[in-house]
Amino acid sequence: PRPAGCLAGRGVGRTLASMVPCASFTGPWNACGLPAVSLPVGMAAERLPVGVQVVGPAGSEAMLLRLAASLEPLAGWRDRRAEPDSSHPTP
Repeated sequence: PRPAGCLAGRGVGRTLASMVPCASFTGPWNACGLPAVSLPVGMAAERLPVGVQVVGPAGSEAMLLRLAASLEPLAGWRDRRAEPDSSHPTP
């Protein structure tokens, strides 16, 4: 993960070069026109979130949203709050 604010003032080229590797699994589905949803499912030992991406056939947006809505309560994310990061104060 990139720390909050680490891309400020870098410009479009440097920002894209830094972020494209972080989003490498979304491009193929966008290019194919297939709906996809990313769902948080847990935490890694390093206290980083772990997710799963589900891709559906064309026209299955409603099904993916229903799936996401049914799985969201199981992960318990509504009850989680990020710990403040003192190295990046909120304005």
